[in-house]
Amino acid sequence: MTARIRVLASQGSMGAFLSDIPAFPGRQFSLGYPEAIGDAARACWPNVFQPKWEESDTGIWTCTARKDGEVSYRMIVMPHEDVVEIRFKVTNESSRTWSQGLAFNCFQCGGPPEIRDHECLRHWVRTARISVHNTGGGEFKRLIDLPRVFGPRPTIQLYSVEGAPLGKDIPFVANFKATPDIILEGWMAIQTFSWEH
Repeated sequence: MTARIRVLASQGSMGAFLSDIPAFPGRQFSLGYPEAIGDAARACWPNVFQPKWEESDTGIWTCTARKDGEVSYRMIVMPHEDVVEIRFKVTNESSRTWSQGLAFNCFQCGGPPEIRDHECLRHWVRTARISVHNTGGGEFKRLIDLPRVFGPRPTIQLYSVEGAPLGKDIPFVANFKATPDIILEGWMAIQTFSWEH
């Protein structure tokens, strides 16, 4: 059997840790999956859930949680040799019709010094459209070089992603008042370096 990334769930919380990552030996990453979930207009945060994690004999983790009368979810976390695949099933258990569902996920990569980049000098994205008003784009850019909107929490920026509703149309995102008028492709790359050089 091929070695694979190791998942260690944090029982009772909406989080887990990843280790045994071939490119980052000895390093650990945190997952906040999900940090918020449910109706995008009034998402549920971790303090309303008591998630239950179960590991199968094959190393696949399943996490289930629910808030009565609001939302339930089931998440499957499948570690592979060089990627972790995560699948969600979110169920509306309220009497309301949601205009948009939300699973706000956080992959925290600030711990390992090889990729820590608080200034966003080594975070790269590709613009899908330069603004919501035109179809230009296709440029590789560092996050630091993108337009910014300084809201009440100036260290936070939330970008609209191609194929998803605009950030300003998602109440959870719009509340941060920090979404620039730009649309990005749905991926991000972090240029790493080794401290041994």
